[in-house]
Amino acid sequence: MADSPDFRHYSIDSLIDEQKFLDYLVELYAAHDVDLGLETSSRSPARYYLGEVIPSVSAVLTGIADRADALADERPVAKKPNAVNAEVHYFVRHLSSYLRRHYGRPMHGVVTTTASVIFDLPDLDYEAVKKNAAAPD
Repeated sequence: MADSPDFRHYSIDSLIDEQKFLDYLVELYAAHDVDLGLETSSRSPARYYLGEVIPSVSAVLTGIADRADALADERPVAKKPNAVNAEVHYFVRHLSSYLRRHYGRPMHGVVTTTASVIFDLPDLDYEAVKKNAAAPD
């Protein structure tokens, strides 16, 4: 999982109910004269309070599984990842998609020139790039 770019910035932050946590702290502050100091001991009040809102290991693993299932349903960027020119096809599709999202056009000429320089392919054909570029989603 650590090697996958789709999980590089995975966080359990979205699994934490922030309002529940804040309500819990307010309730405890009101009921007790509590020091919320971040002590190093495992009996620190802050650790105790976080324990009430941090998701369980099961919830975290379920979140990871749900993300993996969603990614598995997506169309792969490289149709044939083991093909001889898979990195070129991936780059062409990715850059074309980026340009289409940001400029409204895939800009095949720009993609052809860029891929030609990056991959040292002076004979890279415009039509091949146009054919390999991803269709709009």
